[in-house]
Amino acid sequence: MESEQTTGFMRRASAGGMLESATPDALSEERARQAGRSIASALKTSLNDVSLGMFRVCEHVQKRVPQIVEDKKAFRRLEERATTGNANMEDARKIVRTLSSMNTLHNVEVWLSQAIELSKVP
Repeated sequence: MESEQTTGFMRRASAGGMLESATPDALSEERARQAGRSIASALKTSLNDVSLGMFRVCEHVQKRVPQIVEDKKAFRRLEERATTGNANMEDARKIVRTLSSMNTLHNVEVWLSQAIELSKVP
């Protein structure tokens, strides 16, 4: 099987003009160089893929982070407005509860009724 591979390689090499007279040592050396080139190419491709992936991640982060910061600022402004609105509603609720328990308002109602009655009398 080894000799079949060797002769097949020698035919391809001589047909392409690579080796005119291929000896087993020259053939082994050429195969080793070819294997080295293949490994280097595969390694370069795999490292470039990783590098390209990291580039894409960095590019995405650079695009999204400013937008996320702006969204966070807008959210904080909205949160402040909501907190202020909640505080105002709580204050209004306390005021209404206080007003409903005050006797002064009841007295004002009585006084207004009496004033209306007095204004009707000639």
